[in-house]
Amino acid sequence: MLLDEKSALWFVSEIGTDTTVVWETKRVAESVVSAATGGHLMFIKKDGTLWAEGANDRGQLGDGTRTERNTPVKVANRVVAVYVNQGRTAFLKDDGKLWVMGANDRGQLGDGTFEDRTRPVRVATSVAHVAIGREHMAILRKNGELLTVGGARNGQLGNGQVGEGAKRAKPVHIAGNKKPSVLTSAGALRLSKANKNYTLDADMQVWSKSGKLSQATLTISKNLRAKDDRLVFVANPRQMGDISGTYSKSKGKLTLKSASGGATVAQWQKALRAVKFQTANRGSKVREVTIAVYDGSAKSAKSTRLVDRPPKISELKALTFSLGDTARLKFKVSDGETAAKSLVAWATLAKESPLHGKVIDAEGTGATRVLTLTAWKRGTAKLNVHVSDGILSTTKTVKVTVK
Repeated sequence: MLLDEKSALWFVSEIGTDTTVVWETKRVAESVVSAATGGHLMFIKKDGTLWAEGANDRGQLGDGTRTERNTPVKVANRVVAVYVNQGRTAFLKDDGKLWVMGANDRGQLGDGTFEDRTRPVRVATSVAHVAIGREHMAILRKNGELLTVGGARNGQLGNGQVGEGAKRAKPVHIAGNKKPSVLTSAGALRLSKANKNYTLDADMQVWSKSGKLSQATLTISKNLRAKDDRLVFVANPRQMGDISGTYSKSKGKLTLKSASGGATVAQWQKALRAVKFQTANRGSKVREVTIAVYDGSAKSAKSTRLVDRPPKISELKALTFSLGDTARLKFKVSDGETAAKSLVAWATLAKESPLHGKVIDAEGTGATRVLTLTAWKRGTAKLNVHVSDGILSTTKTVKVTVK
């Protein structure tokens, strides 16, 4: 790839024989500020939009499919940096949040799973820089903390693990920062119903050089509904030592303290993982809970946990059509905060389905979406229909019969 002085991005390839060489060029895009390649192409435009093109067998383009793209597709906004390696992509937004997609068989995306991701998933906050290896990733946070995640066949995580089975699906603290740290899970807490206690983050991680912490604060810092929302903590001395909590309803702030000022990191981790988010009204906007911990002399960088209601799929009905015909399956998508045009919808099929294709992109940009279906034999298929708002996704299954 070549980026010229006028911010145009070009694809350059060499073709020919042993005696004759011809250079072939193709203009890919205009107004480009940076690009990265590694089996696929990702580039950022001057307006902060992230675009993708090329191979997509592991979902590395982040467009919700595994379909190879011969023309660029828009993936995200407000992007300041992008990093790629074979089958994988990571990008930073202007708020310091790190998003990833693609291959994840060694846990290298850092989202706590070993499943490939075809849509971007948020895995870290307050990030300054990222480096991607073939099977692992290193994350440098703005406070100087170094985290690693993924495979460690050759000890590349730096955490003492080595060997074929050595791998981590969640970032682990390696070096750098003397201050305590707190890491929240990827994605968001899913608000499926009101008037229910939801565990805020069952996998939250904390670290302190001394092995002890004295205080933690959790604040609903964005879109607080003071009358409806609440952070709940129930002390458990057997597991959490002398940690107790107080909540300010008007501020949406839960303060946890160790009476002795020295509860262990293990006790704090259990306490923070026990915090519940409760609401009487899910509302339509994404809440953001900001978490910080204190060791008595220094405070950690803030980490955030998103709380969101998932998008909806409606008017999805079973369909029957004849072999040789083309069927159109219509349904509707909606979300409380995200405009319908920003929602992405698609469908996936089982391996033995009578329908053509494994991944089918839904047509349409409004509330109504359409799946175009064809079949290669008679039979019944279970079609998994998905919609994503970029943070959470919803899946519904519908029966399709080919007669």
